[in-house]
Amino acid sequence: MTSRPIVLQIALDGKLSQIFETLNLPSFSDGANCTEQDPELFFSEDFKDIRQAKAVCNGCPLISQCKDWAMSHENYGVWGGMSAKERFLARGGAEALETQELVLARQQFFEILSLPLSSLSQRFGVTERTIVRWKNTLRDAA
Repeated sequence: MTSRPIVLQIALDGKLSQIFETLNLPSFSDGANCTEQDPELFFSEDFKDIRQAKAVCNGCPLISQCKDWAMSHENYGVWGGMSAKERFLARGGAEALETQELVLARQQFFEILSLPLSSLSQRFGVTERTIVRWKNTLRDAA
């Protein structure tokens, strides 16, 4: 079964540098307003819940760090007083690269550039020639 690594699409989109950023999720133990709330409130699709979640964010000491995090790493839920739709629009209609994708992409980047062609070929179900092209794409993007 052929599978294309996510890191290739990130590289082709010109976002490869993002996989090397430090993923600094704000520490919600530092007095964030949301820690005393039901997490489901922040991931509801209901307009009333979204409005209530935003109200919880207002006045929170971590609102700016939370919003910065979410602009780069979250496609769902209310973070930093912004809904998912508001963040999507603020990013110019672009999806965020979520944390799991970045971690996987970083792992794939180093594996593709360091593992033998034969093992990568078997793992991804492609020819060794394809792996060489992937390596060149990643080197060019880096």
